[in-house]
Amino acid sequence: MVDYPPNIIHVMSQMILFTYKKPNNLFFGIENNLYFKEYAKVLFHTNCTDGIYTIPNFDSLCVCAQKSIGNGISINQTELFKVLQWIQNEEIYMWYGAECDDLDCIENFETLINAISNGLLTSSGELYIHYKKSNKK
Repeated sequence: MVDYPPNIIHVMSQMILFTYKKPNNLFFGIENNLYFKEYAKVLFHTNCTDGIYTIPNFDSLCVCAQKSIGNGISINQTELFKVLQWIQNEEIYMWYGAECDDLDCIENFETLINAISNGLLTSSGELYIHYKKSNKK
């Protein structure tokens, strides 16, 4: 564990990277973000980050969904769920802080939503997921 001086705040947060075919004002390209570009190289196995996006306030979406779920509201009624519906046909990586090497692999949107809901029910609310929709029937 790193011992930070009292005047430095070390913030960890929930991260998301995903592919997307059309530009969107809610999603930000990662081409100018060295931190995300390095993760994209490893996770997507590519040096090309065109078409790979993030959601700048993803951590806040998760925290709000966690509070809602804790208050008995279905995840399906959260902003997080709405965003996930938009990208449900894309490849998605979610991780917390720097820990992205042991992600649960999920191929079904309903399973993804259940895994996120269950993850947000824990006190830490950390999500470690690789989602890629299966084309199997």
